[in-house]
Amino acid sequence: YIGGLFGGDAIDGGEENAAHFLLAVELINDKTDGWYDCPGRACLLPTTTIVAQTANSACSALPVCDPAPCKPEGDPAYVAPVSAGAPGALWDLLQWAKTNHGHNLDAVVGPACSGASNAAAYFAEEFRVPLVSYSATSKTLTGRSPYFFRLSVPDSEKSLRVVDLLTHFGWTYAAQVSTDTNYGKDMSQSFRTDWLAAN
Repeated sequence: YIGGLFGGDAIDGGEENAAHFLLAVELINDKTDGWYDCPGRACLLPTTTIVAQTANSACSALPVCDPAPCKPEGDPAYVAPVSAGAPGALWDLLQWAKTNHGHNLDAVVGPACSGASNAAAYFAEEFRVPLVSYSATSKTLTGRSPYFFRLSVPDSEKSLRVVDLLTHFGWTYAAQVSTDTNYGKDMSQSFRTDWLAAN
């Protein structure tokens, strides 16, 4: 039983990433379509059928409302959140596995964003569920939890490579533009520190 935490809009690629995740599960489960089929040398998970469900983490550590900001219940402007954020979405996946299948969640793919990954990592550790982010890069996630894994290098490593490139070309001036997100802040700070150290 595997969950997927993906954003719910086209901006962060959440809907497309969720569709790719479900397609991968479908291809792994289909043992007759020519992709890693059994029997054969490249047989992938021969006796396993993956059951998967996705949830909208909205790439956020907090609940997300549209229109924002979220208002408390009872407020005339109250609108139900479009997402409970990464921790709430992970909780929904945990409940889905337990309620619908009488089974614990075995692993979770996502969320994509560092802030959402950091928040979801608390639940992942508490419930001992491996959480694998495919794109979270914040240095604060390094060593965060024995249940948190990522497939991307930290921002600090990327900034060193950017400085190496600029130095290779002999450039001595650089400007940066960043977003007001964990990714933008971490990458900006790492680049500034590394650039000043190199010049």
